Amino acid sequence: MIVMMYMILEIYNGISTIKDLDSFVNSNIKEEVVPESNGANGNYITFISLEKVRKIYDLLGISNISKLSINGNIANIDGVCEDLNILENIKREESIKNLSINHIKKQESNYLFNLTYELGD
Repeated sequence: MIVMMYMILEIYNGISTIKDLDSFVNSNIKEEVVPESNGANGNYITFISLEKVRKIYDLLGISNISKLSINGNIANIDGVCEDLNILENIKREESIKNLSINHIKKQESNYLFNLTYELGD
């Protein structure tokens, strides 16, 4: 009985720690930027807004994105979705400009896709 109570307490502590960490990350990610280095010389030439990238993860879902690469202000995403309306919703986002769907392939009940877009201001 004591072991069972200890396990329940540890699970509760783990869940509350995860929730605290999630709220901390969400509250501190407002407009941080990640520098992109320019080759071996290490000069920083562009900055990527994490908030703009996060919008894509929110729309598609983290588990549905298999690859996200950003070069300057051009983002390239490989992923999977169940409904093509999700891609249409991405197109309507204000921070996404010049969306180009490069590849869509139906695989069972899902669609595999590759798209490219510009991160707007």
